[in-house]
Amino acid sequence: MRRKSLKAKLRWVCGLEPARQTELYRLWQLKRYIPGSTNLLGPTIEFPDARSFLYMQEEIFDKRIYEFKTDSAAPIIIDGGANIGLATLFFKRLFPGAIITAFEPDADVRRYFAANIAAAGLTGITIEPTALWSSQTELTFAVEGADGGRLLADATDIAPVKKLAAVPTARLRDLLSATQRVDMLKLDIEGAEGEVMADCRDVLTNVRHLFVEYHSIIGKPQCLASILGILQQAGFSYHLSVPLFSPRPFIERSAYLGMDNQLNIFAYRI
Repeated sequence: MRRKSLKAKLRWVCGLEPARQTELYRLWQLKRYIPGSTNLLGPTIEFPDARSFLYMQEEIFDKRIYEFKTDSAAPIIIDGGANIGLATLFFKRLFPGAIITAFEPDADVRRYFAANIAAAGLTGITIEPTALWSSQTELTFAVEGADGGRLLADATDIAPVKKLAAVPTARLRDLLSATQRVDMLKLDIEGAEGEVMADCRDVLTNVRHLFVEYHSIIGKPQCLASILGILQQAGFSYHLSVPLFSPRPFIERSAYLGMDNQLNIFAYRI
């Protein structure tokens, strides 16, 4: 995920009310990968890393990138790559009756998710301690310590890591096949999206809204064309935005945690 410079962030903060300015400034001064907490969103939110929290809260709560409409009082939502639970919290604010299944394989990060859901007093949420994949198995997970942990699919895959851990995987296809309607499917699974989407290509018919955060892993074949083709075949229209941008990609490509490109894909039905 591309991070704004502190200077750019502070220019934006200056337009907010004083209490919010003060708290944002405090959070931006914290060192990376130091656990902390904040009441910026109302209930206490605990986090393993202030900088990643700030990025996520801006995207999810300030920009509201996951907002969607539904006629259901209890929409079915799948939160793939739930991290510390900010997307789940946002969905519950939009739809208090939502039924959410959240997947988060990082045991350390998952503890923050559970604490944040409990602090908000939310129900109707199932936390699955698994990574989404194309089969039910066990794979190596690169623990980054915040929002960048990801599966390592084979021995040639590398990633900046804090440690390695063996994690169980769940097959998303099985869940989609057993669910009559999914109002929102969110996939922010750090490079596993190509494998998962390919496996689900013919079971996406009951999904109404689909968000995919596409990651280009340095040294690996890109699969963006395949993902867009799958969405088109499943009857989706889509919109793209570019959080990780390289202004001169022929000369130098921006990189973050082993990724040299990132796109947000918003897929919807007209």
